[in-house]
Amino acid sequence: MKKAIALLTVLFCITAVLSGCGGAKRVEGTSFGTAVESGGVAAPANNQAGGIYKTPGNELTDFSNAFQSAVSVFEEATNGLEDFDALTTQLSVVSAYMPVYTVAMYDLLDSADKAHEEGTLMLSGYEAVRDKAGTEITFSGNAVLEEDSPTGAKAGDKLEESGSLNTETNTFTYLSTATRGESVVSRSAIQICMSGDTWVFQYIASNNPAQDERGNNLNVAVFERFNQTEQETIVATHTLPTDFTPAAISADSAPDQMAEGFTGTGRITVQSNEAAYQSL
Repeated sequence: MKKAIALLTVLFCITAVLSGCGGAKRVEGTSFGTAVESGGVAAPANNQAGGIYKTPGNELTDFSNAFQSAVSVFEEATNGLEDFDALTTQLSVVSAYMPVYTVAMYDLLDSADKAHEEGTLMLSGYEAVRDKAGTEITFSGNAVLEEDSPTGAKAGDKLEESGSLNTETNTFTYLSTATRGESVVSRSAIQICMSGDTWVFQYIASNNPAQDERGNNLNVAVFERFNQTEQETIVATHTLPTDFTPAAISADSAPDQMAEGFTGTGRITVQSNEAAYQSL
């Protein structure tokens, strides 16, 4: 399982390079982060001793690292799952995590801790903006593909992403869209809530068409809740259009609750370092 996850990570990074740096150009006027005045030093975030935010200006990195660290607690247990459907479920989950892992690139736009930073993202080549106002950080990036991508994206597709992190409430949002002509061909949304040692994660992706050439359903959702000792994950499919509005979640949300209205395909639970898989 570790090799499979590592391979997926490498493939994701390669794909990001192929669909970004090598074949994308900036989209003028399409950033949709919240702008603040440029220049100067940003107001401090919640960098309390013992908290997850260690370095002003690196808040997205700190949040990403804390999320990865919390998830890694369950790797040893889930690596023992040998069922093929369990492997497929885990790969769906890891794929859903990827934007959280790569969001740290926005912290590299400037080595200082400024209220407004902009530049070109590593790997993806997106023209990007990072804004910080007190405890609220917003980011956005965009590009237009100049050549077809191995992922199925086409030359001329407009790629956009945006999101936010509140370092006081420890809530994270992310939205990614691909537009071809006048139509949105893919859209994905992530929400994360952290309270104490509890994390709640929601990922929803909608595509048009909804199936690939092999007939695999591309409309996938991941609902997850975990703390230091227990984890529950549900992977599901759905028929939501690309203009869907994700339901709000909170630190009290449970996977079953978040998955209402979706068609579950698999559930993974970890308790006392023992993982179990259930086909839904």
